[in-house]
Amino acid sequence: MQGHAGDAGTFIRSMATRGFLGGLARATAEVALLLDAAGKKHVLIETVGVGQDEIDIVRLADWCWCACTGSWRRHSEYEAG
Repeated sequence: MQGHAGDAGTFIRSMATRGFLGGLARATAEVALLLDAAGKKHVLIETVGVGQDEIDIVRLADWCWCACTGSWRRHSEYEAG
């Protein structure tokens, strides 16, 4: 993402969860609404390492996209037995 930080019309802000459960920082929803009110057409919210019970992004986003690596698939197969 650092390669796009200087692109015109692009704003990137890292927001750690700081221990807040749900996979998002406590202020993420408010920031997304603020950017929408400011006229931003697209707001991308990235969650990394979100567990099975941390699904707050589903309630916040219009749509979700999950990118999984090959190692994730092998891990899931091991868990399944």
